[in-house]
Amino acid sequence: EQILKDNIDILHAMKDALMKYETIDAGQIDDLMARQPVREPRDIHDRRSDDKKPAPSAAKVVENDTKEPEESSETKTNVDDKAE
Repeated sequence: EQILKDNIDILHAMKDALMKYETIDAGQIDDLMARQPVREPRDIHDRRSDDKKPAPSAAKVVENDTKEPEESSETKTNVDDKAE
């Protein structure tokens, strides 16, 4: 309980960083533990540019689907046949 009381400022700063960035990386945790202002995450600029990219088309999503090929009728085995 005393450790939490002694570090309540870090807990609040972590809460604020999580509310702002949604996730925090190792560098930001280092900032928090050193009681320094929390830097932006390393990939914040990548996420901002991803927001501007168009969403993949439905055709591409289906095309990348990794379903296993269906068995041919020759390779299918009837459960009743195995029991006999």
